[in-house]
Amino acid sequence: MQHQSVFQALTRSQTWVQYGAALLFGSVFLAISAKINIPFWPVPITMQSFAVIFLSALYGRNLAVATVAVYILEGLLDMPVFQGMKVGIAAFLFPTGGYIVGFLCAAFVVGSLVDRGWGKTLLSAAGLFVIGAAVLDIPGIAWLIRCVGTEQAIQCWISYQIPFLLKTGLGAALIPLVKNRQKQGS
Repeated sequence: MQHQSVFQALTRSQTWVQYGAALLFGSVFLAISAKINIPFWPVPITMQSFAVIFLSALYGRNLAVATVAVYILEGLLDMPVFQGMKVGIAAFLFPTGGYIVGFLCAAFVVGSLVDRGWGKTLLSAAGLFVIGAAVLDIPGIAWLIRCVGTEQAIQCWISYQIPFLLKTGLGAALIPLVKNRQKQGS
């Protein structure tokens, strides 16, 4: 029997209202995570990467991708959901623009892995964070290089590794805990 994320199993029988509520909750969670930041140039350290990977681990591919797409659409529609006060298409022109694209890529990859059974153990949950961050970093760093140059982008990436390890540890501990509680509740 193929593994399904808890939310993927729910979406098969739930109403559109419930699905919409999950999308809304996820996009609000992402917006709040964008506001939790340590000012840093050229890209602040936020909880967005944690939120994207965490939600993807709980939602599975389809709902995760839909949630991140809604979040991005909200930003494109000038809602202040991105880090700082960046809104609209202009948000993609800042050094953080590649990371916004990376959120969608990470949701797809992490959600797909969860749909295949990842995230039940501490090790596989940590793997979700490592893989998710790598996928997220590809467009993020590529755009950052274009905006600030290779040397500055590499220095920026290196400085983010300690916060990344902390986020990975938090996520690796929380994901199996939440999944096991959801399993017990069903």
